[in-house]
Formats: sequence, C-alpha cells, structure tokens
Amino acid sequence: MMHQCSVLFICNKLILRPLGPKQLLTTFIGAAMKTSIASAVLISIGLMLGSTASAQRHDEGGSTHGLSRTTGKGTITQIDLPAKKVTLDHEPIGKYKMEAGSHGFPIRSASTAAKVAVGDKVDFTIESRGNTMVITRLHKQK
Repeated sequence: MMHQCSVLFICNKLILRPLGPKQLLTTFIGAAMKTSIASAVLISIGLMLGSTASAQRHDEGGSTHGLSRTTGKGTITQIDLPAKKVTLDHEPIGKYKMEAGSHGFPIRSASTAAKVAVGDKVDFTIESRGNTMVITRLHKQK
C-alpha cells in the first residue's frame, strides 16, 4: 500500500507526514482558520491600544476631546444664581490668552456659587469647549 506524503508549511510550522487529499485539505483549512482568528484578535487588541493611546494623548494638559480646563484667581463682583452666572474681576488667564479684566461667566450649576459671596477673592476652575467658557469650581481664598 502506498501513502501520499505531503509537506506543508502552514503558520510557520513544517508538517511532514503522510496525508491523504481530505486530510491535507482539513489540515490546511484548520490552520488557516486558526491564523484568521489569531489575526482578528491581534488586530482588535491593536485597535484598542491605539484608541487608548490616542485618548491619552488628547487628555494631556487638561484637555479632553476639545475640552480644555485651567484655573485662575479673581474677585466676585456679581452673582446671578437664577441665570447661573457670576462676574469676576480676574487676573490674566494665560491658557486662554485673556488679559486681566471683569467678565461675566456662566457657572455649571447654582451650587457652584453656593459658598461664595460678592467681594470674595476666589480661586476658580474654568472649562472651555470651542467658544464656550464655564466656571466649574469657585473656592474662597483664605
């Protein structure tokens, strides 16, 4: 009885053994499927790592996908809780290239201004997305 001997190089493996046509096809398809699954898993992991690195790169410096954040110092000159707005006489805000001056800013919520009053010197956190600036934190200086 004569056996067919086939040499296969599949997935970096050398297979040297007697194989019939059906076994040869089954071995090849099995190896190809394993390769495809492994490739899909590796591609998925690469995409996840790439998007994570991209998100981290955008988050550096207090910026998240078009949102930037910085802090400043100033004195509250007016509070309008129903309108959720405060007016600050503030020092220069370098990150936004704003000179010192008096400006009205929206606040995230009325509770942001709950512990401060007109005339208080404050530290504040301001967020900017596009042309919109919002005070997210007001803290009375000691």
